[in-house]
Amino acid sequence: MTITRRFECALAATKDKVLALYDKNPNYPPKALCKAAGFQFYNTSRFTLGELCNDPDHLAPDFISYIEGFSSNVQEILLSEARGLDFGKQITKMDKNNCLLAVVKAFSELDLDPQTIDNVKMGYTFEDLIRRFSENAEAGDHYTGRDIIKLMVNILLSEGCDDIFDDGKIKATNFVQEKTKEYKVSDLTAQPVVKLPTADTVSLAPAKEERLSQIIAEINSRTGKNYDNNVAVKAMLQIKDIMMKSDKLKTSAKNNSEKDFEFAYFNNIDDALIEGLDQNQDFFTLLLDNEELKKEVLGIFADEIYQHLRQE
Repeated sequence: MTITRRFECALAATKDKVLALYDKNPNYPPKALCKAAGFQFYNTSRFTLGELCNDPDHLAPDFISYIEGFSSNVQEILLSEARGLDFGKQITKMDKNNCLLAVVKAFSELDLDPQTIDNVKMGYTFEDLIRRFSENAEAGDHYTGRDIIKLMVNILLSEGCDDIFDDGKIKATNFVQEKTKEYKVSDLTAQPVVKLPTADTVSLAPAKEERLSQIIAEINSRTGKNYDNNVAVKAMLQIKDIMMKSDKLKTSAKNNSEKDFEFAYFNNIDDALIEGLDQNQDFFTLLLDNEELKKEVLGIFADEIYQHLRQE
């Protein structure tokens, strides 16, 4: 429940934006929904923990539906029996014992927003929960508090000091956790990227254009699609044009080898593909969902863009 509420609080600020995109197109690419959410996960359910309590008679199935609205990575954490928490069983158990409503209501009122409780404090919360409910567990089943670890390390490093046993030498105040950096809205929101240009004038070396056409033909053959070659080539050239104008990539090109530059290059391409979904959604979604195809298609431009930006 703590994890579920933490996820819900983190996504609250961008939930409406994600729902709008999902309602408009249920097949909207997961990467694009993550970008809209501002995290590497999202939720497309219209439920919240608070709203679930409005219908107690259907709370258990609605709660499962709410969890199934999360992205697949969160669903694996919460629902997977083999690799996750198998939380569906706990929901059923609480429902049978008539305590599900009380539990959901209590957690729905808990403020676990990252702007209120940062990750360090949240880590302490999880560690304390594990400690509290694993008292009879085997060694290694729960964590040693960080304050205890810090104390142990300091004692070990002080070996040989004559005054280590003096009264007042070691005080609890010596090990108080320092305040960590607080989150700001800008830390939690994905940065905007430039939209695809509408200009028709784009250029590509004949050999590369021919190779790009061959790749598109291969994609059509492998996927059973029928992407128009001219439209797809033009779309890719527009992506290339965006990369040429990127200040972030220009900085990367001037300070990195071509191989290291490719990391920034492909990260920026994801942003451009997401922004261009309305222009060529099916083709761009295919590239977003398939790293191998994306690198094969857009890798054609990497060396040319690197050289161009490095010389500017």
